[in-house]
Amino acid sequence: MSRGCDIPYIQPATGGGYWVSGPHRTQSVDPAATAQQAIAMVVERLPPGCGPAFVGTPEELAAYEASEHSHQGDRG
Repeated sequence: MSRGCDIPYIQPATGGGYWVSGPHRTQSVDPAATAQQAIAMVVERLPPGCGPAFVGTPEELAAYEASEHSHQGDRG
């Protein structure tokens, strides 16, 4: 599992369109004319095993993952 800044992000470009950067703030990918193109560029660059987004603190994520892991053990 990845933590922190591990996926590219999209921001509006000056003059229209979008700019795909990242995953680190100093890295740039490419400009995109449409939101769909920008999203496709991010999806193509997702790390292996990337799961759904989680909104919360690192501590909340750890607690959630621990809970999910224990529930998976109950199913097997």
